[in-house]
Amino acid sequence: MRLVTKTSAGSKDVTVRGEGVIDFDDGASKLKLTGDGKQLEQRVVDGVLFQQPPKEERQQIPGGKQWIKVDLAKVAERNGRSGGDQISDPAASAQYTRAISDGKVEKLGRQELDGVRITRYRVSVDVDKLAGTHKAEAAQLKKQFGRHLPMELWLDDDGRIRRQQMELTPKQGEMNAQRVTARTVIDFTDYGTDAEVEASPRDQTTDVTDKMTR
Repeated sequence: MRLVTKTSAGSKDVTVRGEGVIDFDDGASKLKLTGDGKQLEQRVVDGVLFQQPPKEERQQIPGGKQWIKVDLAKVAERNGRSGGDQISDPAASAQYTRAISDGKVEKLGRQELDGVRITRYRVSVDVDKLAGTHKAEAAQLKKQFGRHLPMELWLDDDGRIRRQQMELTPKQGEMNAQRVTARTVIDFTDYGTDAEVEASPRDQTTDVTDKMTR
């Protein structure tokens, strides 16, 4: 997978790029992210996030360790929100496709992407479907963005996602006085490749799960 996230606020743009692998069967992923001249690595294994911050920030990790650990399920349970706000978990992107609104699918045509013939669609993600039983999360998302989230999908002839794009702009006043827009594009290639992902070394990892809960 490759991703590019661009956040624009007024005249300032911040772009983060990532590249790695993801296993859609169990949600495991490994990703290197680069932005603002800094690079970090993160892995997700069995619902646990392991992250190695940029070198200049590692001195802030307790115990002089190199990695931090966050149990996403525990954060979700304690905060009462789905996926622990989906903290940096690339597999969370798949949840959006499961919440596409019935009757809100527009076929935009055929084209070629990375040498593969695909069909492009414009769809709408139902916030209530996305949040499921987490009513508080649904209410917050609707307050920020409305009942539906816009998304575009590029599917190959086998129905696999080749590209997913979302561009979100909070309602006026939800973030600040400036207009804020976040655009994320994720490309998926090389289906069938083994995604070998391991947890970070235990002796170099500090668990910060408790710091991520309210």
